[in-house]
Amino acid sequence: MHNGALQTLDDVITFYDNVGKGRFQNTNVSNNQLDPKLRGLDDHQGDAIIAFLTSLDDVSFDKIIPASVPSGLHPGGN
Repeated sequence: MHNGALQTLDDVITFYDNVGKGRFQNTNVSNNQLDPKLRGLDDHQGDAIIAFLTSLDDVSFDKIIPASVPSGLHPGGN
């Protein structure tokens, strides 16, 4: 996650699933500090979340910044 401890989306989903089911490792956080909407996932929800998130990654997206754009604004900011 933020510190790189979880390497994959599956690891992140498993982490939050465990937290939602009351199995978390941080002894400094009590149950009443957790969002009450946080809950475990059923068998297919984790797979569906991962499928959705990976669908947002388009490796074919053209990342080239053009020299000019029709609006006349400077491409790439500033």
